[in-house]
Amino acid sequence: MIVDIDVRLACDISQPVDLILQVRAPSFADQNVLSETFDVGKPEQLADIAAEAGLGSRTLLRTSEYFPCSYAAKVEIDRPSLDVSALDKVPPHLLSGDVVRYLMPSRYCPSDEFQSFVAAEFGHLDAGHRVAAMRDWIFERFAYVPGSSNAQTTAIDTFVQRQGVCRDYAHVLITLARASAMPVASQIVRIGVGMDAAEVAFLSSFGPISLIDKSVNVTIAEA
Repeated sequence: MIVDIDVRLACDISQPVDLILQVRAPSFADQNVLSETFDVGKPEQLADIAAEAGLGSRTLLRTSEYFPCSYAAKVEIDRPSLDVSALDKVPPHLLSGDVVRYLMPSRYCPSDEFQSFVAAEFGHLDAGHRVAAMRDWIFERFAYVPGSSNAQTTAIDTFVQRQGVCRDYAHVLITLARASAMPVASQIVRIGVGMDAAEVAFLSSFGPISLIDKSVNVTIAEA
């Protein structure tokens, strides 16, 4: 399958500000970027660095005026659908060093607060069967409500309110899995990987800005 990605951002800025962008889709074994264009105007400073775990890239820049960003890409995706319930569980003492951090609580995924809940609700299941049950539990009980969450919303907030958007659903599932001693990373549209959305944010600002335009469109390309 080939998809077209179109991302547009615009910010009002009145003083020098440092920004970190992560909007570009990288190539993986199951994802190949066929073409792309990326334009951030004329910032005062600009550099690309590797993102978390070396997967994808981040753009560091400094600007002091109106900031436009446009990104367009054509991406070929060859990603099979996996039966989560068939997956085995690797016990923590056999994990490789690079994934141990994904067992830990994080800003948006306070998994240590959910250990009693997962033991009571899903204790009769293990490995992939438990993950599948947690996924289904969220799907059956939560409502997808645009605008119901913000940058401060954690998995606890979403769990209590029983509503959110895709990021919130992911945070709850990640939290429940980590509470079950299963390491899980957050992957946002296969652009990057991190502990949660704090490490895969599309835009981070180190100073005052006003976001005046934002759009993300992904469509299946015509044959």
